[in-house]
Amino acid sequence: KDPRRNSRLGEVGFKVRDFEPDRLKVNLTLAEGTVAGWARPEVVQARVLARHLFGAPASDRRVTAEMRLSPAFPAFPQYPEYRFHVDDVLKDAVKEELPESRTDAGGAAELDLGLKRFARNTYQLHVTARVFEAQGGRNVAAEQTVLVSNAPYLVGVRSPDSLDYVSKKAARKVHLLAVGPDLKPIATDALSLTRVEYRYVSVLVKQDNGVYKYESQRREIVHESESIYLATSGSE
Repeated sequence: KDPRRNSRLGEVGFKVRDFEPDRLKVNLTLAEGTVAGWARPEVVQARVLARHLFGAPASDRRVTAEMRLSPAFPAFPQYPEYRFHVDDVLKDAVKEELPESRTDAGGAAELDLGLKRFARNTYQLHVTARVFEAQGGRNVAAEQTVLVSNAPYLVGVRSPDSLDYVSKKAARKVHLLAVGPDLKPIATDALSLTRVEYRYVSVLVKQDNGVYKYESQRREIVHESESIYLATSGSE
């Protein structure tokens, strides 16, 4: 064996191009104003605004976009100690290409999201829009994300004690707080507080092969329920 013989270790390909700065500025909004907490489905509107670097509207430009809907449980930096929960979280993620459009004389274009079919769900909406230059395939992209929910308010739970495991007859305190889409605390009396016990029992279940086997199943036992009122400061 010749020790001076070269061995090929691998290869990589790449392109070298002159730097070309973007000639467009693209802005994407999903709602009017700033969304502090979440946006109601009826107010969500994707709008693209494209301008040349010197400020003139980029009219008659091709616009493509895609949207992603992802299951999301609400969490807000303003309330780090509270846990919020909704029952209508979107079960499966959705990814769709949106219909192409073109900017108008003012450089604007509206995207048809078609969110009515998800009106009863809570989800994280992410939209990416691309505006193409007049010639060629170069484009400038913009993206935005917003939490969408039809809920008029959400109730958060805060506890100074751990709720992962509670000893029998041990006392626990929780603080309940209702907030609106702007994350400001609100008062509400349209709530009920229910104490539910989850108990696991062994059940004899027939398998596909005809053999019976014990399986552990969770049973829900409702002990009591009462109407409650939450003030703007919350309630314990």
